[in-house]
Amino acid sequence: VYVLGDLMLNNTEYGLNCLNQLNGHIVVIRGNHDTDNRVEAYSYHPKIIAIVDAYRLKYGKYLFYLSHFPTLTGNLENEHLSQMTLNLFGHTHSKEKFFEDRPYMYNVALDANDNTPVEINEIITAMKAKVQECKELL
Repeated sequence: VYVLGDLMLNNTEYGLNCLNQLNGHIVVIRGNHDTDNRVEAYSYHPKIIAIVDAYRLKYGKYLFYLSHFPTLTGNLENEHLSQMTLNLFGHTHSKEKFFEDRPYMYNVALDANDNTPVEINEIITAMKAKVQECKELL
């Protein structure tokens, strides 16, 4: 499980309880509200295996760059998503799933996803559909 920052925005105890509800090992990507004290609280949680500023994840034929902040990682010059570095981010508190309508920048924040975690295959399917939508506009 990858948490892309700011889980404990106003209530550290509540944030830790949320982590307890997640299955598996957890990697925390530090957000702008993840103070040193909050990071220290993360470090004692038994499910957390890493706390990092960003993370590269290879999943099948796809390469993802996980960050708290939206990060421009590509463009539509390539034919397939498997030829791009795909950005998963949070931070914006937007309900829009794609940053500036870019199909390779997907908002995984709870604000954009009905307050539930997003499964990576759902993200890939949504990105493929968004690429097709963009190509049809060109």
